[in-house]
Amino acid sequence: MAGSIPKPLMVPDEAAAFLLVSVETLAQWRSQRRGPPYIKLGRAVRYRVNDLEGYLAEHTVEPLTGAMPSGRLVAHDQKESRSGETRPARRAGACSEAQQGRIV
Repeated sequence: MAGSIPKPLMVPDEAAAFLLVSVETLAQWRSQRRGPPYIKLGRAVRYRVNDLEGYLAEHTVEPLTGAMPSGRLVAHDQKESRSGETRPARRAGACSEAQQGRIV
């Protein structure tokens, strides 16, 4: 079978490029015990390709089901103003989706 064998371990430069973050960000994540799992071989740091792919999969945000194409959030609570007219309690997008109640 001809061709190159996939590299099972990456150095921080390669891992940073793979994740589209800086090498400094990876270093901060390691010091804060955040980010993808890594391996320490003496002073050398290495990343498994599978761990990086898993990290990306864990941080994938799926769209809400049934969302309209606009994706705009609409406030679900109404608030009466001093003049007596009713208006949304919050500006669209100002609340989390759970607080908003629905997607329009």
